Amino acid sequence: MKLSVLFLICSLSMTYAAESYAQKTMISLEVRNETVGTVLEKLKKESGFDFFFNNKHVDLKRIVSVSANNNNIFKILDQIFAGTNVKYSVLEKKIILSTEIVQGIQQGQIKVTGIVKDANGEPIIGANVIVKGQSTGTITDIDGRFVLDTPKDAILQITYIGYVSQEVKVSGKKELNIILKEDTETLDEVVVVGYGTMKKETLQDLSAPSILPSSLLDLLHPQPMLYRVE
Repeated sequence: MKLSVLFLICSLSMTYAAESYAQKTMISLEVRNETVGTVLEKLKKESGFDFFFNNKHVDLKRIVSVSANNNNIFKILDQIFAGTNVKYSVLEKKIILSTEIVQGIQQGQIKVTGIVKDANGEPIIGANVIVKGQSTGTITDIDGRFVLDTPKDAILQITYIGYVSQEVKVSGKKELNIILKEDTETLDEVVVVGYGTMKKETLQDLSAPSILPSSLLDLLHPQPMLYRVE
């Protein structure tokens, strides 16, 4: 089996260093009535951070204004995503944007927390966790963790490219430990890169980074901000 892998190796010390850098780096930014996508591009240039996300979870066309004078990046992100359910985590100089469920727990529902790992016990970042038969779902954070409000008898569908999809019955449990097995057939055809996963033949057809066709966006888990729909 041949597999080219470019991993972002995470450790506690590296995460701490990234958080320290994010807190100490002061940024000044003034924008009025511009899209979230445009503001993130400007913020990337000013801060040196890369932004990763699933394009289904972040509205890049939403209009925002930002006024920051020597603020750290977290305070600026608070302005950009005020009033939304977008949250963010730091991994090295990468900022991962994801969403959290903000709806109240309905009768018959429970709050389920869980962690998704591979067979070696490493957390899987950006795995999709969906309530079967519903549109409710989330993605795992940099620690492979997720939080979701679900019916007690719900079935969760966990998917990530390169791994065998798995269905897990909640059965009233509030904590889940999920292990995904590698899909060896898929891995033979997939290259894992810093921003997601792609078929080998697809990657060979791509040139310099700028624009990806929309058919490829669903392959990015999560999607980098530097790519947009063609």
